[in-house]
Amino acid sequence: MKDQNWFAVALDFFIVVFGILIAFQITNWSDARSERIDAGNILVRLEQDFQQKLDRTDRSLALYKSNLAAAGRLIRGIRQKQLAEETLLDDISIATEYTLPTGPSITYTELVSDGRLQLIQSDELRRALSELNDYVNFARGQHGFYTSPLDSSRGTLISARSLIATGVPVKKNRNSFATKEVDHARLINDPDMLAALQTAYGIQDNLHAILLDNRQSILGILDLIKVEQKKR
Repeated sequence: MKDQNWFAVALDFFIVVFGILIAFQITNWSDARSERIDAGNILVRLEQDFQQKLDRTDRSLALYKSNLAAAGRLIRGIRQKQLAEETLLDDISIATEYTLPTGPSITYTELVSDGRLQLIQSDELRRALSELNDYVNFARGQHGFYTSPLDSSRGTLISARSLIATGVPVKKNRNSFATKEVDHARLINDPDMLAALQTAYGIQDNLHAILLDNRQSILGILDLIKVEQKKR
């Protein structure tokens, strides 16, 4: 009877321990599944973030390309003392424009803040995200250093321009500072005009090159995200 009681106790103990182990295993499976789902969602959000950055970068590149063409025409026109009349008003309006750099990835910032960066398994992807995040923060901090000469150049060129002043606010930023007419003699003969345009051209050319490098980094991250997604 005693042997039979000990056997029952042992059996009960085994059943309890086995049940606990199964419960732990189920919990682990559930946690792992939840983590895989979270990681998948994070990759989707990162892909959306960087696709938006790519689109914005492409728009900025197109803007700088247009601005460089405008500044180039003005510089050649001043040197040759023959301005391109058909594009003159638009050229002098946009020659000193610039765009704001893209900000850091919101999704990546949240992952770092919440201590969940381990959801990204790829060391290469984590490193690429960290490097681009550091670069973007640095670039935003230096943005004023690069663009203040463009603001000065705009201030110089404004003296050769008569702006369209309707008294009604413009609906698009690109329509601000629109030019009604240009003082040809001042634009051609004042050496400060050529200096301002050459400064604007050089800075915008540099910003365009920086954006091209940034675009390659974004494309690299998007490729790494796709690789990570295929593993899941």
